[in-house]
Amino acid sequence: MNTLLASTLTWSAGYFGGFVTHPGAFVAVERPLLAKDLLVVGARAGGTHHFRNHTALFAQGELGTRWGATKGPFVEGFAGVGLEQRWLAGSVYVESDTGVRRTVDFGRPGLRLSGALGAGWAADSRVFGRAEGWITWVGFRRSVPGIGLSVGATFGGKS
Repeated sequence: MNTLLASTLTWSAGYFGGFVTHPGAFVAVERPLLAKDLLVVGARAGGTHHFRNHTALFAQGELGTRWGATKGPFVEGFAGVGLEQRWLAGSVYVESDTGVRRTVDFGRPGLRLSGALGAGWAADSRVFGRAEGWITWVGFRRSVPGIGLSVGATFGGKS
């Protein structure tokens, strides 16, 4: 394995709550492009479940920055673009020639744009909290905005 890549690649995991109360989770990987995390590139995947409404899964690429001490407090910001797929939690019905019939829900894909601001503490690993906002376009003229909270930890690479 390339030791340069192994020493700078970090993994994150944690809670992701859409609208804070829709529970979910995420996993992410990131790599600094500039010294001291001034420019960070990464990928994140996760999802949320809104009880009796819908389930959503997303995958996105992210570009961000982190300011602070190598050990101690830091602040960070990320912007992302990716895909989101939503499935309804209930039955789906469509009109047909003979009336209304029940059908399989294949979900609704959408383009997801997001932004996040957060803070945390770096030691041997990093713990962080981020406030997030996003908008998902699920049709030509339809978009779904969202706000959420991520709380997690980062492991591996350099702290």
